[in-house]
Amino acid sequence: MARHPSLVLGACLCLIIIAGCSDDATNDGGAAGNDDATAAAQEHDPDASPMLREPPGAYSILQPDLAGDFLTDIGGTYVLNAETYSVSKAFPSEAKGYELLTDWGYMGGYETGYIPEGREQAVLNGAYYFAVESHLFEDEEGAKQAFRYINERLTESPVASETFSGPVGNEWKAWESPGDVIPGSSANSVHHRMVFRRGNMLAMVATWGAEHLTTIRRAYELALIIDEKALGERETTEPTPTTNGATSGDGATAAGG
Repeated sequence: MARHPSLVLGACLCLIIIAGCSDDATNDGGAAGNDDATAAAQEHDPDASPMLREPPGAYSILQPDLAGDFLTDIGGTYVLNAETYSVSKAFPSEAKGYELLTDWGYMGGYETGYIPEGREQAVLNGAYYFAVESHLFEDEEGAKQAFRYINERLTESPVASETFSGPVGNEWKAWESPGDVIPGSSANSVHHRMVFRRGNMLAMVATWGAEHLTTIRRAYELALIIDEKALGERETTEPTPTTNGATSGDGATAAGG
């Protein structure tokens, strides 16, 4: 049975590759053709390691950062601490998650998602769903450990495939996997994910779109926005409550951020 993309992205962004979320992909070159974005990223100092301060939501993606028409996924928006993030599917158990986060010096995180206006019909025309996470740690070493852990989990999974992307942050990895058939069509979907670290921040981006229209480029461009905020090259703003604005019946709003 096909699952709604916003549920897939919001429920297990950091490890959609957990059994039950299908992944097994090949490399289509991804952001290799995205010359402008790659050139912009290469202008960033790959060695710059800022000590970022809370709140982690200040380094997230907000409505003003987006060029397209997106609705904020209220049900997929969370302010996180070690207790609430420990239940993530990234960890084998809540107790283990809390132990690891405490050892890494976890300060807190922020997760949100965006839905394209027009939803699945828009996806068939090139739009995409996406979700983002930003997490802060007491020091760079904690963020490094978290980055290694997440990518080890992805690498160990038999349903994950690493793919190519341009550079972002101090260290990064990109992942691609096939999704279910897009509801109301015969077209296949695809998931892309960027996991990267900048200083004491670990950030993740997941996108869901039509397989024939979407590449890692989408996730990569969003990751660059987060990285620019971490480097002080783009204005940072703490997200405003997502309840400001008219909401639809499925928990989406055009406000937020």
